[in-house]
Amino acid sequence: MVTVLAADIHYAIQEESPPGTLIGNVPEAMNIANLVSQANLPYLRYSFLSGDSSLQNYFTLDAKTGDLKLSSTGLLDREVLCQFDATCVIDLQVAVQSIQSQFFRKLLVSVDVIDINDNAPQFKENYTTLTVSELVQVPSSFPLPSALDKDTGENNSLQSYEIVPQEGPFELSYSKSNPNLMLRVIKELDHETQDKYSIKIIARDGGVPPREGILYADIFVEDVNDNAPVFTSSYAKVVDEKVIPGTVLLTLTATDRDSGKNGQVRYSLSSRQPESILSMFKIDERTGELRVIGNFQKVNTEVYKIEVEASDMGDPPFTTKTTVNITVENTINNPPKIGISYFSSNDYSSISEYANLGVAVALIQVTDTDRGPNGIVHCNLTNRGYFELQSYDVKEYKVIVAKPLDRETISVHNVTVECYDAGTPVLSTSRTFQVRVTDENDNAPVFVEKLTNISVKENNEIGAQVATVRAVDQDDPSTGNGRVTYSLVGVSENELTIDPVTGVIRAMTSFDYEKKQVVNFTVVAEDSGIPKRSSTMVVCLKILDENDQVPYFVQSRFSMRVSESAKPGERIGELTACDFEEGDNGRFDITLQPGSGRIKTVRAGTGKTGNKEEDFNYEGIDDRYLPFVIRPNGSLILRELIDYEAISSYEFEVKVTDRGVPPLSETATVVVDVTDENDNPPTVLHPNVSEVVLTALTGSDAPETLMTFEVVDRDSGLNGLVKFDITARNDSSRFRIDSSTGDVRRTKVFTGQDSGTYKLTIIVYDEGNPPLSDMRTVVIHIVGGNGTANLPRTGSDQYIVIAVTLVCITILLSVTIVLVIVIMRRIDRRRKSAGHGGPGGPMQFQNARVCTGFSDPIKLDNFGHEGGGDYRDEDAGSLDKKDMNDSRFGFSSSNGSLTKGNPGGDHHQVMDGQFQ
Repeated sequence: MVTVLAADIHYAIQEESPPGTLIGNVPEAMNIANLVSQANLPYLRYSFLSGDSSLQNYFTLDAKTGDLKLSSTGLLDREVLCQFDATCVIDLQVAVQSIQSQFFRKLLVSVDVIDINDNAPQFKENYTTLTVSELVQVPSSFPLPSALDKDTGENNSLQSYEIVPQEGPFELSYSKSNPNLMLRVIKELDHETQDKYSIKIIARDGGVPPREGILYADIFVEDVNDNAPVFTSSYAKVVDEKVIPGTVLLTLTATDRDSGKNGQVRYSLSSRQPESILSMFKIDERTGELRVIGNFQKVNTEVYKIEVEASDMGDPPFTTKTTVNITVENTINNPPKIGISYFSSNDYSSISEYANLGVAVALIQVTDTDRGPNGIVHCNLTNRGYFELQSYDVKEYKVIVAKPLDRETISVHNVTVECYDAGTPVLSTSRTFQVRVTDENDNAPVFVEKLTNISVKENNEIGAQVATVRAVDQDDPSTGNGRVTYSLVGVSENELTIDPVTGVIRAMTSFDYEKKQVVNFTVVAEDSGIPKRSSTMVVCLKILDENDQVPYFVQSRFSMRVSESAKPGERIGELTACDFEEGDNGRFDITLQPGSGRIKTVRAGTGKTGNKEEDFNYEGIDDRYLPFVIRPNGSLILRELIDYEAISSYEFEVKVTDRGVPPLSETATVVVDVTDENDNPPTVLHPNVSEVVLTALTGSDAPETLMTFEVVDRDSGLNGLVKFDITARNDSSRFRIDSSTGDVRRTKVFTGQDSGTYKLTIIVYDEGNPPLSDMRTVVIHIVGGNGTANLPRTGSDQYIVIAVTLVCITILLSVTIVLVIVIMRRIDRRRKSAGHGGPGGPMQFQNARVCTGFSDPIKLDNFGHEGGGDYRDEDAGSLDKKDMNDSRFGFSSSNGSLTKGNPGGDHHQVMDGQFQ
């Protein structure tokens, strides 16, 4: 049975349950799944706090599962644990903490020990005698020894008495509220007829079946003691905590109306009270003087409730009880006392070096027996750094991790806690404890010396030592985390072996150079941690012989990549070669094979798909134009800036030559691909002006597409994928642009109501990161076309103007196209004569302002158009016609130049374009 109230857990278990009995599961009772994530559950640990050590002998708590069980060392006997208490509840303090995260909880687990009927009622002695006067009045009562039952509860405790035989002149008188058992005389006694009665008194509890205790009594007919002592008053006193042991606190007085020994009173402390009271006080049995025998300053109890008994000298005696209340006043300022719980049975705290910030390493519990300011306590750490003190409860603190731990740097931390009160003068106490950082396998073994090439002469002895490797591991060498063992991979044990402890490599065969010249293998250094960590070292064992071995590259074709944004001096890669001979025969240099340089160029696409197609296969190039330097050790270094749009790939041959006589050499192919960067903005080929004026006709027969942007981006992939968008407009969404094709289209069939002049700002941008862009302004006049029936008729002059305008537009377009063709051919001739290494020289586009159709300045500036179209902008709302101009719509006046990235920013001419 378990219930959870706030942070407390309550269990109940019968006394004398078998050892190992499961009482309950703490994480299940506290519903731990709602407090931490599922991933953190395996890292929770459960432990008793050290303050309950005397009671923990009866219980065990599994640190990982949280199962609370009965211990195998102590029997849970309620009568021993709670001898004088009606209820028996054992309070245990349990800490729940994560070894990985900041989670920490302190729980109060209460275990209610349920009484079982394991004790029978017992009389202090099983035989007693009683003398009764034959002149006793009927009815009269006489005290008998009462039975005691160590069990509690209505069923297990003493419930009834029975007298045997029942036919005699006596009966029993008792009640549950009065523990005194009385023998009641119900018939007159006659000493001459019978001077002795032998009876048996049976005490029974309420168990099933009931347990019994028997008292045998002989009753002699004589006189009787029938009055109990009576205390004259109640007793309470306030004393100073500085009272020295032996001081009389007060004197108790009780009177007995009986005479002789039946009226003589003796005082004693009731044995049925805690040992903490019996060890602190003593009473004189004759005078009733209550003395203190303990030291009030060593305990923090403020009020003592002392049970005192007064008994007469009758046989059997009458006993009366009273309670004395002693209140201890605080007059001395005592220093705080510090208790530390380490969450384990060790006298130090352990914490993983993987522990996160905020993980608890210890619980500090402070006690101060003083009251008022003298009892107000504050604590801190005197050596803050890796740990901090965090308040947890009243006079309780958590020591938590405040800085990442590293066992390899500091394995043991000495943490000092200082606590001081608010008294005058201030008293303080400090305690230092150790936090030992437990090792985690966070370091792999590291080879002390890299033995990439070793050698052995052919015809060597079997078992000859070839080399020795050694690796060190910074983890704890006393654990598996720091113990290193060695092994070989990639070689047969018939050829080479390694001592797993010393790292000595030995040859297990006699090598023959004519059969084998090199043995490549890997040495593995591995620790024994969980998980295991290892390091490897590739070793090339050369079998020594004459210079008849040609050096060779480890690859016949090296493929490398370099960004076009790379800076001169950057290392592109390594050309690795091997020669397993000795001396100059095994030393080699790597150089460029003269006349082997080749390049590959690319042709720019349309810019709308973002793709590039290869224009040529590799073609030869003079070695002087290769932008690379090959060092003798094989390092390939970038010598000068490169441009993907000019050359996308380089291919050349390299040669490795040893220094033997005569020298031997071998070649390999190197391919260096240039990767594209977004370093070219989209180039608008058409229209090649910053502002273009179009005419849109009304009527359903008018074309839907008004114009198409022709754009090229020299980059590739997403860097060359071009998109279109409208960034500013005053057309009330009469027009749109296809984001992929660049088609400017009308969104509806225009009527005379749409006549007017509209302005759009078009942004052309690529998909690079960051994107590059260009801007264009499109001015569109909506005039009557096939749908001119909708326009007001003004006479034949209007049609003449329209005809003349169309002829002018046609002539102007023809002249513009011819002029553009002439300029492009001239630029192409200049590019070819420039003598660049690859195809595609620079081409300049001159800025020109092209205007098609007619331009009505009144409509263009949106001033006072009478009967004109709808000038309401859906985004900007309705504007006053006389105030409408370019700036109101977010435009700036155009000067005919192209802008990049920021419309309205600094103007610059179109960048050089390379295309086929």
